[in-house]
Amino acid sequence: NGNGVLDELEGGDDLDGDGIPNFLDDDADGNGLDSEAEGTDDTDNDGAPDIVDTDNDGDSIPDIAEGVLDRDGDTIPNLNDTDSDGDGIADSDEGASDADMDGIPNFLDLDSDGNGISDEDEGDADDDGDGISNFLDDDNEVPLVMNDVNIDGSINAADIQAVINAVLGL
Repeated sequence: NGNGVLDELEGGDDLDGDGIPNFLDDDADGNGLDSEAEGTDDTDNDGAPDIVDTDNDGDSIPDIAEGVLDRDGDTIPNLNDTDSDGDGIADSDEGASDADMDGIPNFLDLDSDGNGISDEDEGDADDDGDGISNFLDDDNEVPLVMNDVNIDGSINAADIQAVINAVLGL
């Protein structure tokens, strides 16, 4: 097709299912980028050149979903960027779902859980130990753990009162 990429490298398959063999297709992998522009780089080092790789950056989000825009302005198109929104959390951890159902997939959403705290500030730890990363957990507070303060063999209202009294200095 004269795109400057060896036909042997593109192959005769039809990766994007558009009825045009890869070696004749200007966008062999159907990700919205011209095959010539993608070149023969292998961004994710998976052995498949980007021109025939449907997930250039290897984050498990298809290139067609990530698109060619640059959400975080770092000059790396989303489909080649392992942190498309620049929040410090890998796209592979954020995923393509939409936790807060605001129409923005988590890997592009600066506040994935919609709680008003940025994903960058929340991070991907799990502070409350509930198995949900902070950036997806709209309630990541560490639960109060009660002890048998008055040593009567059970945790009960007397223990709660003892804690309150201690806090109040009574």
